[in-house]
Amino acid sequence: MVSKWGGWAAAAALLVVWSLGNPMAPSSGSIDSTQTGTMIPGTGFTAGIGLSEAQPEQAFERYLSAGQKSGQVIAGMPEQVVVETRPLPDGTIEVLFLRQIIERRVIDQAYREVRDESGNIFALPVRVENTRNNAF
Repeated sequence: MVSKWGGWAAAAALLVVWSLGNPMAPSSGSIDSTQTGTMIPGTGFTAGIGLSEAQPEQAFERYLSAGQKSGQVIAGMPEQVVVETRPLPDGTIEVLFLRQIIERRVIDQAYREVRDESGNIFALPVRVENTRNNAF
């Protein structure tokens, strides 16, 4: 049961920490772009400069950089999948797109969801074979 819900629990914990703010960030005043701080080992972030001050693109780049340094992020796929486009009243176009990132995880066991004859879903351990897609 832990393996099924462990990822969601970790995501919820991360959301709580993120929503409460960075405890190392200054409590008042603005962040000066020349401010220096102490690197937090293994995160790629500097104490005192949190994601709340970063623009979304900067936060995404920080994530990719930290992930690549740790070995968790392999690469970002250069192709972006367009999901939807909408013309806006001012003549511009809003584009919704999907960014794809190849990431690495090490797990103890792999499962697949199976539905029995009564419609109940349960996890069934699977044996993993060595596979390679050669997509990148």
